[in-house]
Amino acid sequence: MLKEFLLSEIDGILYAGLVGSHTCRSDAEDIDVTVIVDYDLPPTIRRLDENVSALILGRNWLTYKKHAENPTGLVPSILFKSIKLSKPIIGNKDAVKVPRIKASDADYINIEVKKRKYADRDRKNYLVAIMFEKLLTASPTLDKYHFDNIRLAKELRLPKIAQELNRIHKLRMTAKA
Repeated sequence: MLKEFLLSEIDGILYAGLVGSHTCRSDAEDIDVTVIVDYDLPPTIRRLDENVSALILGRNWLTYKKHAENPTGLVPSILFKSIKLSKPIIGNKDAVKVPRIKASDADYINIEVKKRKYADRDRKNYLVAIMFEKLLTASPTLDKYHFDNIRLAKELRLPKIAQELNRIHKLRMTAKA
């Protein structure tokens, strides 16, 4: 159903894959999809339904240079690692040529953009930006990266962030019930 929906709604799909917590936990609350298209398109988030969202971007955004020139708050190394770990829905991820992952200035520029963007309006995304900054410092190739933010925060020795992310997660789960 998701594949058919994507194909009917988005033109020029080169690759679409499941990313985020849903790829490693069947009880994940959200389903996130990254879609790479064959035309120039800046990263755009599209809500497909209540729990499903798609990040759609042109193939030309699969470079550190593009993210440094046009910071959006989307951290390129995290994006590229997510694509590499994604579960394909449409296409072959090897065909989109994701760059070799190595923390760069573009990552830190976008982390700062993300922190400023979410500081006063979305605590979860603000905490994730702080965690990404620590992760890139600890593991510039993101070898330690996985999709469970709470577990990752604990591994990075960020217990207060892990506790707060867990509290936010429980509040969201309670609100959905």
